[in-house]
Amino acid sequence: MKKNHDSTLTTTSSPPPVPATVSLVLTVPEFGARWGVKKTTVCKWLATGLPHMKFSYRNVRIPVSEGDRWLRQNFNRQREH
Repeated sequence: MKKNHDSTLTTTSSPPPVPATVSLVLTVPEFGARWGVKKTTVCKWLATGLPHMKFSYRNVRIPVSEGDRWLRQNFNRQREH
């Protein structure tokens, strides 16, 4: 809530929607859980070219849409629903 100049309270609207260009990113364990594999398997995929963003040794993020596309193209894998 914000205060106007006349000290009345107004409600703020909900945050704007996320732009379509922003993709969801997951950590290595989260991406592994999404595909039903262990963290070590995801680390092997990273070594063989799985798209990711590496901020430090332990801070790795995988864009979900790019990672899913890479797995379909390279391993012909479909995520179990």
